[in-house]
Formats: sequence, structure tokens, C-alpha cells
Amino acid sequence: MEVVYLEQHESGRVHKQRARLSELLNKMGAPAVGAHWCHADPSKLLLEAARALDGMLLMLSQMAGYMRPPGRKTFNMTQINIYELMPNVMEVLDRHPQAKDEVIRAVQEALVQNH
Repeated sequence: MEVVYLEQHESGRVHKQRARLSELLNKMGAPAVGAHWCHADPSKLLLEAARALDGMLLMLSQMAGYMRPPGRKTFNMTQINIYELMPNVMEVLDRHPQAKDEVIRAVQEALVQNH
């Protein structure tokens, strides 16, 4: 890993310097034996969110009547207690605020259309 740091020369001027982190640690008398770092790759985070939401969004779309379950002509809402299901769905969606807003909007629209 390359590090950019400031170094003051004998003349008093400060210059930017570049060096490998391991070299800097060696100069300090603390040789590096390993390194670990984490980064957030937006595309990977998006795919993980999509995987987490995929099944729930399919089920919600079936419940709202937007899609039919495979092999069935209709979806019987009496088989699912939505009041028990929604807290679990909302807990997962809390990690994805934009998706949560869209799901809430779609469910509300479906409820208005069915009443």
C-alpha cells in the first residue's frame, strides 16, 4: 500500500513524499507482518441488497396481485397473515430505505385498488 505523507527537509520546506507503508514502518522500527483493509464496492452492495429483497419482493408482488405464483391462477390472501409477515419484511427493508419506500408505496396502492 502506498502512502503519501509530508516530510520537512533541513531547509525547512515541507514536501509531499510517497513510500510503501511497509518501508515507513521499517523506518520506525515496527516491521509490517500483514495488512487488512475493507472497502465498500457499490456494485457488490447493490447485488447483495437485490438478492436479499428478491424473494420478498416477489411474494409482495404476488400478494398485491401484480404477479401470479408459478402454477397457480390466483393467490389466496387468506393463507397469509399479512400483519405477522410485514414486521419481518420491514425489518429487512430498514437496511434499504429506497426499496422500503417503493414497497410501502406499492402495497398501499394495491390496498387502495382492492378496497
